[in-house]
Amino acid sequence: MARKKKRDAANTPLGREYARLNSFKNDDPALRAFPARRVVQADELAVWTASVGRTKHPLGPPDTRPNPCFVGRLVLCSTFSPGCVLAYDRDTGERRWRRKLNYYGHHVYWPDGASLAYAGTCQELLALDPETGRVEWAFCPYGRSGETLYSAPSVAAGRLFIGDRRGYLHCLSAATGEPEWRVLTSRAANNDVNSDPVVHRGVVVVGTNAGLALGYDAASGREVWRHRLDGPCTNTVPAGGDRALLWTRATAYLFSCSDGRLLGLWRRRNYAVQCACLAGDLTLMVTQRVWGDDLWPVAELRAYRGETEVYVQQYPRWSGASIRYEPATGQVYEATSQGLGVLDPTTGEREVVITGFGRPDAAPYGQVQQPAVDAKRLYVVDEPGQVRALRHP
Repeated sequence: MARKKKRDAANTPLGREYARLNSFKNDDPALRAFPARRVVQADELAVWTASVGRTKHPLGPPDTRPNPCFVGRLVLCSTFSPGCVLAYDRDTGERRWRRKLNYYGHHVYWPDGASLAYAGTCQELLALDPETGRVEWAFCPYGRSGETLYSAPSVAAGRLFIGDRRGYLHCLSAATGEPEWRVLTSRAANNDVNSDPVVHRGVVVVGTNAGLALGYDAASGREVWRHRLDGPCTNTVPAGGDRALLWTRATAYLFSCSDGRLLGLWRRRNYAVQCACLAGDLTLMVTQRVWGDDLWPVAELRAYRGETEVYVQQYPRWSGASIRYEPATGQVYEATSQGLGVLDPTTGEREVVITGFGRPDAAPYGQVQQPAVDAKRLYVVDEPGQVRALRHP
């Protein structure tokens, strides 16, 4: 019966359109369009280019955090397979050091002004001396068997916070790695804490696979507030000031970190939320239509002011887009499989699309991850394993 219902659905106009969009044989130019005021090749903007060396898969899954990241006068980059962390001179691209990881690379992170940088795999977290790559301490709560850490760390006031796949939120000394407290977020069967904690003024916020948004006192681990969500939550991002943005498959939520007040909620019927960010008074979401158990091949960027949708931008097919707002430039950065978009969130106009990140024998676009950004440059790692410093267009 289920097979017949699926076959009947495929014969509807919507089903035929899904099949058309999802076919590799269909090379409709509209499905490759990534509209912008101008399109620029990465090589035209290059200040320097450096290689990560021999690698099978330099990029991991799309993420909202930058990779690479700044550490003073260095740029640190994490590669997925084989897992490595590499440091480059920010001005020249000269490689300073390389640290091999014991598993697939997951993230690299430096809190502003900190003496240590943090990198990790799905099994352990490492605190590194950014000048030398020396491991100062390691946190491997369950050993190097299986994958137990999908969360990336956040640091505030000398404390480091990270979740694990057994449902715990951990607080460690950021300087020494010594445990300060841990709390079990719930006893649900699927209670993973896979989201990256957000910390503001003594409260640490996480979303969990058990469909919970939780706020804990950063000093003691005491629960301050909790809310039930409409599904598993693996994404928690800072939204400026006393705000954290979380999303499930169906809904994006904006909470006050300090007291858990629900400040906003966005959902669109029959659409899934892939990524979200706040840009001033706008909430931006990457959405995809839900088709049965599958997602529509074409995604959209939707911007809301309050509950009102103010603009929509379509992405190329199979874009895999992640978005991040950078307050320093006032721009939204769109990391996709078709290049890097730089969008003015106030108007919805894409200022530029940077292409030319792909392998020579593949499409000209190429997957990138979220860039590190300053006023003059973008630092990007791409699918062929090149770290690039580009003039900010």
